[in-house]
Amino acid sequence: MATKIDVKRELGCYRATRDAPQLVTVPEQSFTDARDKTRWAWTLMAMVPDWITTAMFDEAVQQVAGKSCPTRLGDLRLEALCEGLCVQALHVGAYDDEAELLRRMHEEFVPDHGLTMVGKHHEIDLSDARRVEPAKLRTILRQPVAASAQGEPRAVLGADHAGDDDLRLHYAACREAGWPVLGPPAGELIGRVARAVVLQALADELAWALQDAPARYALLNTCRAMAFLDEEQLLGKTDGGQWAIDQRIGPPENIAAALATQAGAAPETRLTAAGEEFVRQTAERLAVAARTERRTE
Repeated sequence: MATKIDVKRELGCYRATRDAPQLVTVPEQSFTDARDKTRWAWTLMAMVPDWITTAMFDEAVQQVAGKSCPTRLGDLRLEALCEGLCVQALHVGAYDDEAELLRRMHEEFVPDHGLTMVGKHHEIDLSDARRVEPAKLRTILRQPVAASAQGEPRAVLGADHAGDDDLRLHYAACREAGWPVLGPPAGELIGRVARAVVLQALADELAWALQDAPARYALLNTCRAMAFLDEEQLLGKTDGGQWAIDQRIGPPENIAAALATQAGAAPETRLTAAGEEFVRQTAERLAVAARTERRTE
């Protein structure tokens, strides 16, 4: 409290923190067996703004020592926590019920993703245990990790890998319609996907859809492919279907039925002859356009 008062008075700023992070060291990093908490070593943390200096911290400690001098005041310290890559999950329930989720994190998710645990287990209490019943407590369980020497992490550079053809459209869509949680717009971070590449990806998608996808999927993807072919718009399935109806492209009754299915208002149906011809002709047009585009690029 001394630091809060001094900072507000001297700097004119103050930020309260509600979450209560904790670092825990446990023998063999095991939380899932006996859960003998007498063997656990705890570090209770309180987040502070980055403009709190060591001098401010030391002064606050001295002020408290001159008044009440708590038993563990000498253990208080100001330090930065840098954990790097982490695996985390949200646990809802009593603290003593965390074991199964932790077991899945430590024994399944971490090794299955070519990772190994490093550093200390980290918990962040999102609820106030004094006011919230145990069954509704919300706690983030976090474990720092690193790439395992025996395994290969799932997040990899693509230079030495064959790649995933589906990423062609994913990248193009993210560049066009992605919105940033933090940082610059998606268009500044994701490079442009060549028109020929998008056209070929759409053609491949429709060829696959004719063989393996429901009528709704094939028809609505055909509509959005036509929107890109004619107007270079990358639309979602629903927007693409509506665009086709507005532009009077494709069999309107089939597209309307596909939109109803997409919205959950009608069951899946089989692709009609008219719908199949619409998909097939569009796939052929896309493939021709992709070849033409490659010759001119």
